[in-house]
Amino acid sequence: MSGQYSSEAQRCYNMLRDRILDGRYAEGAVLNQLEIAQEFGTSRSPVREAIARLAADRLVTDIPGRGARVATLSVQDYLEVNQLRWLLESFAARVAAGHMPMELIEDFRTRLARIEEPGELEALDQELHRAIAEHCGNERMREYIAQLNGMMTIARRRDVAGSHDDMLGGLRELLEAFAVRDADRAELLMRDHIGSFTTRLPGLMTAPSILRSLP
Repeated sequence: MSGQYSSEAQRCYNMLRDRILDGRYAEGAVLNQLEIAQEFGTSRSPVREAIARLAADRLVTDIPGRGARVATLSVQDYLEVNQLRWLLESFAARVAAGHMPMELIEDFRTRLARIEEPGELEALDQELHRAIAEHCGNERMREYIAQLNGMMTIARRRDVAGSHDDMLGGLRELLEAFAVRDADRAELLMRDHIGSFTTRLPGLMTAPSILRSLP
């Protein structure tokens, strides 16, 4: 999907997306194209392209007359996004279980066994989700999953800190299912993995920096 964008717009997109997802740009923050262009050492055109793409990802909201702002999500928004992840990624896991290269599976298992810090686990979890999407045989599904996972990044980072051991065990089981090409079990485990996250979401979403109150 990134092929339709210039390399400079892609660079701006990556930098802005990283800043939104790691909290350097707070929810509701105005994205001033001129200031961003000056900071990134580029023109306004690639910044404008990047912001438009972030709006398509629903990480940015374009408010007429007020400019682009970092999107603010409610608990219900997060729950709806996670429901879509539950549907799409469980199917993706089922298909990918029969197609992901064995050397990649073994690499994930080796790295998982060496995990010590929550940040390492969160990074590997995201990488595994991307790999599953990439090996599901459906490019549109891969793009949708990437977009949905991007929207959930902040919540997932908070979740790792409180459920490190459970996540570690869940990913270990999932990779074991992939290693023996058990599509049924891979699908079930992914449903459980995302489903248990869903039950924890309301508790994770209490910080004012992450969401607005429900109406």
